[in-house]
Amino acid sequence: MLRRNMEVPVRNLIFPNENIFMFIPEEKIPNFDDFERPLVIFRNAEGDFLNGFALAADEFITSFNSLRERCELMGIYLVDGCGERL
Repeated sequence: MLRRNMEVPVRNLIFPNENIFMFIPEEKIPNFDDFERPLVIFRNAEGDFLNGFALAADEFITSFNSLRERCELMGIYLVDGCGERL
């Protein structure tokens, strides 16, 4: 089914019990209907949707500091190309 725009629910982090909907042109996310995974969306300062993509099954998003902290809790240390701890 070809649609002009999609209405996509977005998690509201400020008011978790309220829904936010963004209208996303279908051509901005290739193969949108082929995925049932989280989407990464990019928007401009005015809040308009620019583009996005679906995460692969083995991908996730986090901050570097959060990843480093979690790894250290498990006894794993991240190193740079010279073998120095990050």
